[in-house]
Amino acid sequence: FNTGDNIHIPLEIENVTNVPIRVRWIDREGNFPDGHMWTVEPSSSHIQHVGIGHAFLLSVVLDTHDSFHSRDEKEEALAVYRVRRRLPSGSSHCIFIHQNTADAAASLSFVTEILLLDDTKYDALVVASAALHQDIKLNQQHHNIQMSQDTISALTKIISNVVNHPTNTSYRTLRLENKRVKKVIVSSFGAMEMLQILGFRRQTSITATEIIPEEEKKEEILIRNNAPSPMEKETFQNALKLLSLLQERTNPHFVEEICPTPPPWSRLEPTISGGGNGSSGDGGWTARNGFFVIDDEERWRRADRNSSLRRRGGGRPPAPGDAPSSRGRWGR
Repeated sequence: FNTGDNIHIPLEIENVTNVPIRVRWIDREGNFPDGHMWTVEPSSSHIQHVGIGHAFLLSVVLDTHDSFHSRDEKEEALAVYRVRRRLPSGSSHCIFIHQNTADAAASLSFVTEILLLDDTKYDALVVASAALHQDIKLNQQHHNIQMSQDTISALTKIISNVVNHPTNTSYRTLRLENKRVKKVIVSSFGAMEMLQILGFRRQTSITATEIIPEEEKKEEILIRNNAPSPMEKETFQNALKLLSLLQERTNPHFVEEICPTPPPWSRLEPTISGGGNGSSGDGGWTARNGFFVIDDEERWRRADRNSSLRRRGGGRPPAPGDAPSSRGRWGR
């Protein structure tokens, strides 16, 4: 599968079904070159190092039987998977295939899942951060950035309290019926996902009422039952770092296009071939480590266009110190 790319990523196919799974490499023309195929037998796994941008067709092998002259096989496609980028933690891409029912004759009985194998849960935190970043963009479009600011601030406070007071149960319990919690946490998929990754679980709390002790009061809560272990503390610290990056993006003066370092959840377009360091030949873009990234000149042009929009009453102001000067260089 080596097409000249300098970056190769481990792709793991785990087959827990009772039938073989066939994997074929798809080239740029959409063909299946001979020799670029492997079969993952039932209840086994296979790891293959592949290049960024490579695509694979996964199919299930059904109705395999031997006749007098040949072996007949029937295949049904399950999914197409493309390796878009290296995972933030550096762990392998894992495709997990299992069956919903014991009926192997129907393709609908097979389920294909993408698993995150990172023990520190950093990859999962990045996925949750990407969802929070989408909320920020939507709130910016609807001129409601304060909602994202409140969500990020509340998450930061909750996680910091658990880190600073690990044995205090009250800091590890959230009442979901609380108006503020419902508004800034429960309403955000990314916020709830991040708290779940950090060990918070939804439960129903039953307590006696103050007026009539015989009556019970039920309340939905989000709780982490134990203090974080030393390894889990690293996960909490990583969450705080990601929230710090998100907090920067809630600043009305923040301009994503001129940010020198893309966040770990950014969707960078991969190179299909070459993949080395050097210019891609497309003005303003440079291939670095297998990705097309924006160079300094392109960032300046984007900031210049954004400033023009500001002068006409649109767009966002660049961050202080990053506005382009009239001399065609970065203003300082």
